Amino acid sequence: MSRKRKDQIHQGSNSESESESETENETEKKMVFQTPKKKKTHYKTFQREREIQLRLEILLQDKKNLQDMRKELYKLQDKKEKLLKKKKEILSPIDENIPEQFSLYYNQLKEFIKNDQERFDKQVTDCLNNMKKIIGWQKTST
Repeated sequence: MSRKRKDQIHQGSNSESESESETENETEKKMVFQTPKKKKTHYKTFQREREIQLRLEILLQDKKNLQDMRKELYKLQDKKEKLLKKKKEILSPIDENIPEQFSLYYNQLKEFIKNDQERFDKQVTDCLNNMKKIIGWQKTST
């Protein structure tokens, strides 16, 4: 039994030494893997900073574009106001003369209708007279 016991003790010490060597190997592996991770993290941080810098540049460019567009908008609004004033100046004499123009056109239309009515009345009376003549001629001929 002593031999078995010695073997077990010996195996136990071997297993302890194996487990110690395994933990040492794992810690070494962890240390080996941690070093590149830090580099990756540094690279990722650098990459992230670069992305942020690019976005910032894009935003600044957009801001400048917006400012330019705003200036252009103000110029266009000023131009529009000037054109509206010019239009108002041009149309104001016409607007003042509209009642006179309306009355002129109204009188011309009234005169045309009156003349047209007189012509129509004349045509109707001529037609009636011709019919009377025809009827009268027919009465006398029978």
